[in-house]
Amino acid sequence: MLLREDGVDLKTIQERLRHSELATTANLYTHESEKISRQAADHLERFDPKKIVNQKL
Repeated sequence: MLLREDGVDLKTIQERLRHSELATTANLYTHESEKISRQAADHLERFDPKKIVNQKL
């Protein structure tokens, strides 16, 4: 799970751990962590329409 928290994609984890199936890796390493959840929320906040101001081009 630490690899996922550091942003490593599942395919890379699968290859490094030599899992024959990506589903095996996904089942083991996609448990949502608090850190990943917070990062996603922070990322999505940038797209909050309430925070977008009118800008002249």
